[in-house]
Amino acid sequence: ARCPIHITAPEIFEATLDATLLRAALNNLLSNAVKFSPANTSVEFTVHRDATLRFIIRDHGPGIAAEDLQHVREPYFRAPSADEIPGNGLGLTIADKCAGLLGGDLVLTSDTTGTTATLTI
Repeated sequence: ARCPIHITAPEIFEATLDATLLRAALNNLLSNAVKFSPANTSVEFTVHRDATLRFIIRDHGPGIAAEDLQHVREPYFRAPSADEIPGNGLGLTIADKCAGLLGGDLVLTSDTTGTTATLTI
């Protein structure tokens, strides 16, 4: 109810992968996106299927400074832009580890208009 999630995805597709790991990664990425977005702004969740499977989550939060992006995968790291928002600094660490275990990659880009997380498998 705080932030609507707009989903764009193919209607039906099949993929063989560990559903528990995928669920953990996406849950952490979506949870972060909603948590860091201002109330009543949307989070975009897009799924692309071609040679790879890509899950793209875009929020409209404060963003992560370039110098902090290199540290956000470290356990318990919290960027200064997150000071006022509750959390323990494990969400991106978990999502990144799950991506690796799925044989994929997690790429984060950020600016002052929000953050985009792209999970490619």
